[in-house]
Amino acid sequence: MSTDDSLSAVRRYCGGDEAAAAEIVDRYATRLVALARGRLAPKLGRKVAAEDVVQSALGSFFVRLREGEFDLRRGGDLWRLLAAITVNKVLGQAERFRSGKRRLDAEASWPTGSFAERGGFGRMREAPTAQDALELLEELELVARQLPLAHRRILAARLEGATVEELAEEHQVTERQIRRVLQKVEVRLLARLQAVD
Repeated sequence: MSTDDSLSAVRRYCGGDEAAAAEIVDRYATRLVALARGRLAPKLGRKVAAEDVVQSALGSFFVRLREGEFDLRRGGDLWRLLAAITVNKVLGQAERFRSGKRRLDAEASWPTGSFAERGGFGRMREAPTAQDALELLEELELVARQLPLAHRRILAARLEGATVEELAEEHQVTERQIRRVLQKVEVRLLARLQAVD
């Protein structure tokens, strides 16, 4: 895919062509993962997978692109933008884990490997593809739109890495209430995914 093709895919996505998102992901995801991996310090790399950083970066990019936040005109603009978003996500993760209770020095290491290898999503047998990730993100966006603003903020913060304890403190509610909000989101998302299947 040439630079012109990338910008064409951006225009098509903005025009409602969901397949264009997959083209963008296919072209840039591998390079972005390498970039994120190179920027993650060893201790942070044990806590945060480069693939997760890139998924978050691409998710932010597509949401903000759909909202008309970017004006991409020249060759290389898309790569520079995606790289900047990815680096900012890495820096955000580093800041999060550097502060307070999340200090990397104070925490034991946890298993490395993909989300699926760590037992995520029970029935998942292999790591999700870029297309799977985009489809999940789209379904999650649809679920989030139906939530009250306070619940959307809780979900967004959780997806960015906030703990249940931190969310409870920030929103001045109990941890149980935060878990209930997240459980409702999970139930709604699973219902949508089962309906799609």
